[in-house]
Amino acid sequence: MSQAGVPLESSGTEASLRNATWHEVATLFLGSASLVGVVSLALGVFVPAAVLIGGTLVTVFVLWRLGERRLPQLRSPRSWEALVGAVAVLLRIEQWPNLTGGQDPGMYTNMAATMLRTGSVGFVDRFRQELPAGLHQAYDQAEVFSLKLVEPITSTFQIEFYPLHPLWMAVGESFVGGYGRHLSLLVFALFGITSGYLLALELDGRPLVARLFAGFLAVNPALVFFGKLPVAESLALAFALTGFLYIAQHLRGSSKERSLPPLLLAGLSFSSLVFVRWQVLLYLPALLLVAVGCLAQVWSSAMRRRLVAALTVVVAPFGIGLCYYAWRQPTLARYLGRAILDEAPHPALLLTALLLAVLVVLVVRRGFVGAPGLMHLRVARAGAALTRYAPWILVGALALSAWSIVGLYRTGVMNPWGDLTPVGDPFLFRFHSLYRLMLFVSPFGMLGLLAAPFALRRNIRSGVLCTLFSMVWIVALTRPFAPYLYYYGRYLVVDLLPVALLLVAMVTVCIVDRGHRRLGHVLAALVLVWSAFFSFVQLGHTEGEPQSSIERLTRHFTEDDVLLLSVLDQRLIVPLRVGDQASVFVIEEVAASVPVILELRRLAEERGGRLLLLTPSANQSRVRIPLATESLDDCFLTNTDHFRDFRHATAPFSLQRLLLPVTTLCNDHAYEIHDVSDSRTGISELIQAAADAGFFDALGDFPILQRTPTDAAFGTFDQVELGGLSIMLTDHLPVGFLRCEGERLCTEDGDVLHSIRVVQRLEGTSLFLAPVVADLGHHGNLLVSLDGAFVFGPSNATPGCDVEGLGSDVSLGSNWTMRSCSGRPALASTWVNWLAEGCTDELSGWYVCAG
Repeated sequence: MSQAGVPLESSGTEASLRNATWHEVATLFLGSASLVGVVSLALGVFVPAAVLIGGTLVTVFVLWRLGERRLPQLRSPRSWEALVGAVAVLLRIEQWPNLTGGQDPGMYTNMAATMLRTGSVGFVDRFRQELPAGLHQAYDQAEVFSLKLVEPITSTFQIEFYPLHPLWMAVGESFVGGYGRHLSLLVFALFGITSGYLLALELDGRPLVARLFAGFLAVNPALVFFGKLPVAESLALAFALTGFLYIAQHLRGSSKERSLPPLLLAGLSFSSLVFVRWQVLLYLPALLLVAVGCLAQVWSSAMRRRLVAALTVVVAPFGIGLCYYAWRQPTLARYLGRAILDEAPHPALLLTALLLAVLVVLVVRRGFVGAPGLMHLRVARAGAALTRYAPWILVGALALSAWSIVGLYRTGVMNPWGDLTPVGDPFLFRFHSLYRLMLFVSPFGMLGLLAAPFALRRNIRSGVLCTLFSMVWIVALTRPFAPYLYYYGRYLVVDLLPVALLLVAMVTVCIVDRGHRRLGHVLAALVLVWSAFFSFVQLGHTEGEPQSSIERLTRHFTEDDVLLLSVLDQRLIVPLRVGDQASVFVIEEVAASVPVILELRRLAEERGGRLLLLTPSANQSRVRIPLATESLDDCFLTNTDHFRDFRHATAPFSLQRLLLPVTTLCNDHAYEIHDVSDSRTGISELIQAAADAGFFDALGDFPILQRTPTDAAFGTFDQVELGGLSIMLTDHLPVGFLRCEGERLCTEDGDVLHSIRVVQRLEGTSLFLAPVVADLGHHGNLLVSLDGAFVFGPSNATPGCDVEGLGSDVSLGSNWTMRSCSGRPALASTWVNWLAEGCTDELSGWYVCAG
């Protein structure tokens, strides 16, 4: 914000070119470095230092060619500039790591890590290369969001995300470490506030409006939130505001006054924007309207030339960007193309609009030919009417939201997301983008926006601003709902929110200028206080996983270890496979994947590493006491309307749901890490002690022992001598068993089939052996009887199992204890859960826990 305001109109006199400002130099550098970085990514040679050097060389060359021989002079910031900057930094200084996947922030941060490692948007998966070809199909079944296998032979994957935001995070990380990722967000947030200040000066000319607008941008809670969440909104906002700033200067005809052409800076800004997100699509209706006006020759030839040049620097970079995506990221291009076509109006409506545009052009041009003087007069009158009624057009555009609000009450579905609303909720309007926008600008700001027809000073620039907002809002109504805040509110913050805040600032100052100073000051204060409150409550909060969560998890691995993930958890697999390039294999059906596990165990042994199982703590496939348990919690700010964990469906309604988020909630996600490299590790001593104590005597002379499919997959009881018994192990119910005395399943020789389980307790590990009653079809989870069952283990870790009071305990010295059990039949997993954890919520209502 260290650039003085410029006059609103050119004097028309020839004057020497003024020197470039710091903002212009910064725009030139950021735009040049961004494009250098994108080109280096496309060529696979991205190096952060080279990007900065390349951007600097381009900047110096352009300045030298344009006659600039000195950098702008530095000056001390004004007091209000220092205050706005300090508040903006204070509110955004915290870093939210977001290394976990599942949503855009995690993919962006891990994409930045990939860029640092490979110099491109893709990487070769070394672990997949090392796997036998027969395992590739099983490996590829674990589909990671936005990760595409582009070369199966070389195991090359490509990340299908916009590249520029993670590029700048990679630049920051290369110099400052992990905090550098956040530093890039902070830099672009401050750059965007500065661009907003200068844009307000350009469009309105009143310094008070520009300062108020800068203050709004600095403390706005949505912009503060996205200044810390590593998504692309801060970059998109900065480049969009900067691009429109220099488009406005170009249209004003100030190019002759400047050494740096505004059109060049605008072109760099919009060229960079296309690699942040396809934001230009929202502006297409407005751009088409301008194009129709140029074809109809409703403006002077000089203005038409400026408009055509402006259209070119906005649209041409978008076309070039499309070519880049089709070349380097084709999957992303196809996905976005389908999404655009799905949300586009019906082809018949588009064709009708095109025919109407052609008809307007023909009619207007004919009028110019027949009576040019009269037509120019009509155009001037139409322009004056547009200027006069533009604020009403804005209010009318907002009123169009009623159609989608009524549809939400009728269907209860938030399209295009497909999320369902709470049944019977009378306040469904809160999910609409109109209400979310009202929360972002504050209810007081929305009142100011609606007061624009009565308070806003009329001129061509305010009319254009209102019209632009109206057209972008109509396009935004193709996606009219924000299921929860703040995440889905990001589709409003790049253009609609800043334009709304600028209009509120203009209305506020207009109220002051009309003599209602107290009313204007109160309105400004209320907007600032509302914004500051909901921004300050974010301090101390972490959106996503807490600090160092991933680091604490990965410290248990080495690069030689092979990780076996028992669930496809995007939050975990993205940082492991994309960020760290760990050797991670997902097998959701562990029990049915014995050959795969054996192959992975062999591979880990050849590497000199371990086969480690990562499984959620609540998973019942635990095979032994874990090496470690680490939390990977998912925390978020919420007003209780949070579809990420369906809290909206069960939480009682409260006033908080009608406000911005103020509460931090966390979903608990704990992972256990097990070493399954050796099938005998951890329980061989226990099994041998049990055999020596006669624990297996009840099995008979030629027993068949059933174990869980998971134990079979990991070989938990393989190669273990059970007191010299000839035992056949199985993970299912073998054929040929008969019902025998005591409701047991027996062989033809009368030997009872038993099932064995490992019971894990904090105090230690014990064994549970029970006679089988039936197979109810639960994939190896058989119905067993507690009558005739035994528990064996360390004396301090062996749980009691005498439910009916008919059992007994046998002490085997100071180390071991064996207990006989009594009780009704139940699934083996039910008894194991009860023995391990007692009467949990899952077992409430079961007869053992009913009391």
